[in-house]
Amino acid sequence: MKTATLMGKKPSMDGVVQRRHYRLSEPIAARDWPGGEASDHVIVSASVVSGVPETYIFTADASGNIKSWVECDGSFRGALDHDEALRRAGYEVAP
Repeated sequence: MKTATLMGKKPSMDGVVQRRHYRLSEPIAARDWPGGEASDHVIVSASVVSGVPETYIFTADASGNIKSWVECDGSFRGALDHDEALRRAGYEVAP
């Protein structure tokens, strides 16, 4: 099973967005991005946009800086749930 290990929480951009930095056991790439670079680090961002909760996964570097704002598989709307987004992407969150 592919795993995601929490590296830390990142300061929010606007005081609302909850961002967490994870290291992945296997890299992931931004979806619909032909030739997009895969990464073994991601930022999972949970926020409410126009009244709708959403949780998105973005590729990141080892320091947790977002590499691409194109979301990865596992991103979804309807809830604020970092672990669920990673599960949808095929990763088990390490304890």
